Formats: sequence, structure tokens, C-alpha cells
Amino acid sequence: MTVYSIGPFTSHITNASAPPQHIEMFDSAQLADSLTTFSFTYDGSAVGYQGSAGNVTANWYSPANTVLRIDTGPQINWGTGPAVVLSGTAPAGSTRLVLRLNVSFDQSGAFVTTSGLCTLNGSFHGTGTPTVCEYGVTTNPAATVYTTVTAALIDAAIVLLGGGPIAIAAFDAMLGAPLFPGAVCIAGPPLMPTFGPEDYIPGTQIWSPGSFDKRLQALRVAAWYFYCKCVDAPGGSPPPTQPPPPLPFPDFGSTTGNPVPILCDGTDICSLFEQLMRQMTSLALELSYARRDIQLIQRQHVPFAYVAGTLHTGLSGAGMIAVSPLLGLSIQSTSIPSYLSSDMAPVASWFKLGEISWGTADGWTSRRIVTHNPHLYLDIDGDITTVAYQFEPGVVANILELIREP
Repeated sequence: MTVYSIGPFTSHITNASAPPQHIEMFDSAQLADSLTTFSFTYDGSAVGYQGSAGNVTANWYSPANTVLRIDTGPQINWGTGPAVVLSGTAPAGSTRLVLRLNVSFDQSGAFVTTSGLCTLNGSFHGTGTPTVCEYGVTTNPAATVYTTVTAALIDAAIVLLGGGPIAIAAFDAMLGAPLFPGAVCIAGPPLMPTFGPEDYIPGTQIWSPGSFDKRLQALRVAAWYFYCKCVDAPGGSPPPTQPPPPLPFPDFGSTTGNPVPILCDGTDICSLFEQLMRQMTSLALELSYARRDIQLIQRQHVPFAYVAGTLHTGLSGAGMIAVSPLLGLSIQSTSIPSYLSSDMAPVASWFKLGEISWGTADGWTSRRIVTHNPHLYLDIDGDITTVAYQFEPGVVANILELIREP
């Protein structure tokens, strides 16, 4: 059994209005362990309140960061004690725990300012036996631990995780964001998140908004290797099992989401300017990717010009041709038998010279009737891979692929 001891943590809330507030006191991040039992104690005090209430909730998550259950602790008896206990058994399959302080201030009285102070500590358990740091984990005394994302941490994380300029831009959008809302060194390093196509907008190099937590988790993994270390064995031997190097950060996208607000306290203007410059660089890179993708969309779906692609000649009867990404087709009938008369207005047209359809491995679009010569189609999506045709007896035609302007 693994024991994760945390606290004491103290969270302070000041609120001059009635709506409830929620503050994250602790986040274990994803652990390589299945969590079992837990027990936390917390107490609080408040000033300038009337009928205020507060409690702590334990939020349990699956490996996919899906909420499995939320356990609500007893209400705090502000300043009158004793401390209350939130305990029980974690839901099966939970691998991450987030503890939040929830407070609702009642401002119906004559008080102007309300503030609350909550202190929490306790432990939770996992089923596994630690495979690394078997004697425990402690803070690295040589490291300065920051609770928010800093430029220095990002630079060090890039060296550790790799990723290059695109990853720097991805992380720089998080400057100032909370990094560890609680203990850092409670066990081995958090799990490195798995990145995939679902984490960026299909067909682009822009991260999806839902990937922000994964990128923040990657920074937390890197921070563990700087801020924490394994405890030595009693007597100094045998040495503890060190965690393996973290998986590299994938270099397939840029960043998205809202930049974290930059707060200026007037103490270090140079650091503030550096933070601003890095966020501007991140946004500039993001804009360059967005511009390229918008241009691609514009040229595919709102074409202002197209160019000729592959020409398929001498087609008759029925058949199929493989095509590259298209905007449209131009079908020119080079031989039309006399039994197919042209008698329709306002331009010369026929009842039917043939039929055409296009599709992918997943299916076909509805058939189109070829009635003009040449007949132009400009409503074809770029994912089409095959064009099928069937011309009337005696008709011979050429099919020209029309592609977007490069």
C-alpha cells in the first residue's frame, strides 16, 4: 500500500459579495496508482460573516480525467471547532484526487468584509507498492519551488522534455498559471499525459482548448524532476530506485486558449517585460499557424481561383479514377452521338450525356447528371479520393481535375 501524506495546507478567501467561491487546495495530478481509502481533517475561521458556510470536497478522477465521484465533507463550524473529518473509500479506478474548499458567504447583515481561513491535512492511500523512491520523496533542497508557471521552469522543461520552439510557445501561454495547488513531492513523478490527434484541431497545428490541462500536466512532470528527489535509505544503502526519464513532449502543434493574465506588482519590471515578450511571441506563432490554416480553408471552401490538375482523356462507358485533393471537375465530351440532341436553353445542353459521382472509402455522394459541354463542378470537398463515371453509349469524354491554387 502506498501512503500519500499531505498538508497542512492553508487557503484564504476574501469576498465582499454573496456568490459561492471555490478554491483548489490540492491536486495530486495523475498517479501511477489506484487510490483506495482517505482521511482528511480541516477547520476554519472567518471574520465579518453572518450565516456563512464552508466545506471541502474530494473530487476523484479516472486515468482519462473523467470525474468519478465528488465527496462532500461536513460544514466548517467557523472558529468554534472542533475540526471536521472527510474520510471514506475512493471510487474504484480513481487515479487522481483534487481537494477544493467551497465557501458561501452570507452578506445580508451589516458586515462589509468577509474573509475565511481553512487549514487541511491528512492522507490517502493507493493499492500499489512504489516501484521508485521506495523510501519516500522529499523536496530537493537545491531547488527553489515556485507554485506558478515561470519562464525559468518552461526553459528547463524544454531541455528535459524536448519539443523545440513550438513546445515553448505551447508552454508560454501558461505563464503565471497555478502549477501545484498543494504539495509537490508526495510520491514519484506524475504520469506524463498521452498526446494524440484529439488534442489539436484536425487538419491544423493549433492545439484544441481541451489540451490545456494535458500541457500543464507535462509541466508538472518536468517540475517534479527539478523540485523533488528520492529519500535515501536508512543508513545510506541500498540506494533508492530512481524514476525513469520522462517521455518527450510531442512536437506536433502550437498553443491555444486564453493567455494567463499578467499581474504587475511593481517589484520586477524586467521580469514582467520578459513575460510579456514571451507571451507575445507565443501569440505571434499561434497567429502564423492560424493564418496558414485559414488560408487553406479559404482556398478549399471559398475559392477565388483554381488551377488545372491531372487530365484523364478518352473516357467512355463506366469506370473509376483516383484523384488527389480537389476543388472541382471539368468534364468535356469530345464525341457526342447524333441521337443525343442539344435543344435546351440558355446554353447548349443535353438531357443526359452521362452520370458522375465522387466519394471516399466510406461511401459515395449522390449522382450528378452531365448535361453541358463542358460541364463544371466546383462543390467538391478536399477529402474526395475517387471519381466514378458512366457515359451514355457513344459518348467519349475527358475529365480535368481542378485543384486549389497553391
